[in-house]
Amino acid sequence: MPPRAQWRDVDKIKLLNCLRWGKTNGFQADSGWKPQIWAYCAVDLARTPSDEKTVTKCKDQYQGLKKNFTEVHVIRNRSGFGWDEGLKLVTATQDVWDRLLAVQCSLPMFIITM
Repeated sequence: MPPRAQWRDVDKIKLLNCLRWGKTNGFQADSGWKPQIWAYCAVDLARTPSDEKTVTKCKDQYQGLKKNFTEVHVIRNRSGFGWDEGLKLVTATQDVWDRLLAVQCSLPMFIITM
C-alpha cells in the first residue's frame, strides 16, 4: 500500500486552483469533472516520489474538501450561528455549539474556542 499523501494547506489551494483552471477551460461537465483534469492536477501537485499526489488521492482530497465545505455551509445557515468574515470562521455561543454537537457529533473539527 502506498504511503498516505500529506496535504498541506498550500497543496489544497493548488488543487483548488487547478480545478478552477479546469472549470474555466472546459474540464467540468454537468455530470462532474472530466478524467483528464485529475491527471493534470496530480502532475501539477507532484513534489517527491514518496509523497506523490495520484489521480485517486487528488479526487479523494477534493471530495473531503467538498464535504467540509458543505458542513460549514449548513452550520453557518442554522439558527444561532454567525460568520466572522475576518477570521473566516463560524461563530456561536458555547450553548449553541453544545446543542448542535448533541445531535451531530462529527463536527468538533470546526469548533475553535477563543
